[in-house]
Amino acid sequence: MSRLFPIDELRYEWLEDQLAVCRLEPTSPLPDWLPSQGFTSVTRTTEELSVVCRAEAVPAGVKSESGWAALKVLGPLPFDAVGILRRFAAPLADADIPIIAIGTFDTDYVMVQHSHREKADGAFARSQLFDRGPYTKGNLRTDPAPRWNRSSNAILVPGWTDEGTRQLFVLKINPLQ
Repeated sequence: MSRLFPIDELRYEWLEDQLAVCRLEPTSPLPDWLPSQGFTSVTRTTEELSVVCRAEAVPAGVKSESGWAALKVLGPLPFDAVGILRRFAAPLADADIPIIAIGTFDTDYVMVQHSHREKADGAFARSQLFDRGPYTKGNLRTDPAPRWNRSSNAILVPGWTDEGTRQLFVLKINPLQ
């Protein structure tokens, strides 16, 4: 029986490497230029041998598209979890961001063009489907407009501290007596 993966457990992180998606002939042997470290995915079908790896590892002349970034869903994820990819794909589709999805034994990866990373973070923040966990690195772009909470008794306002760090401030609303 499948189960929904709790939203409050769904977290992700961006991988540091810029990636390329390569297409080789379906009968090609595995290329000797495959990186031994970092994110690498190889898929063979009857139509192609597809390789995703660090862009700098791809030799000239290989049919490829570079400039991709990958986010990793922090796992491991149970095999009976339902709806995980949808939670990533729906906000990105709403923001007109194309994706490539790759699944592994432990987790899922979602790739977007590197130029769309900040836009993707903003789409996730606005979707209210994610808990990014303790914010530790990278740019997290949120909607610059204040947002009401679900019970309409507080407003979340993005702002800056005197030291120049980004903060989210909660303004609690006291009902009129």
